[in-house]
Amino acid sequence: GSGSSIDLELDLEPGLKLTADRLEIEVIVINLVKNAAQAVSKVPKPRISLQTRLVEINSRKGVRIAVTDNGSKLSQEEFQRLLQPFNSTRADGLGLGIAIVQRLAESYGGRICFVQLPDAGLCCEVFLFGDMEEGKANDGKVSE
Repeated sequence: GSGSSIDLELDLEPGLKLTADRLEIEVIVINLVKNAAQAVSKVPKPRISLQTRLVEINSRKGVRIAVTDNGSKLSQEEFQRLLQPFNSTRADGLGLGIAIVQRLAESYGGRICFVQLPDAGLCCEVFLFGDMEEGKANDGKVSE
């Protein structure tokens, strides 16, 4: 990097518990933040926020991980390309990272979605539904 600093804001819900593979969650978060960091690499005051929330969708409890950046606005075409893994708008092929996140999210019964923000920037949300109770752990293994 150019040594420029990014304003990173953390908004984490306290006491959030999800039975999941720690490494897999790390991979998800790292990929989302890396994506956001690249998106803001050319804006004057780069800002990324990472938020976690407990959610309930169709009476299933889960976790929403949202990474928001203030990168330049994507064209409709670039936005459409986001979920096509081998069609990254970036030279280093980050689209693959998104494909991995998508597979991991699906292994937790969840999904990934992107929301274009009105002025500029992007919010990437990952929903994960694991075992939200203590003591009833599934081991988070992905069956092929």
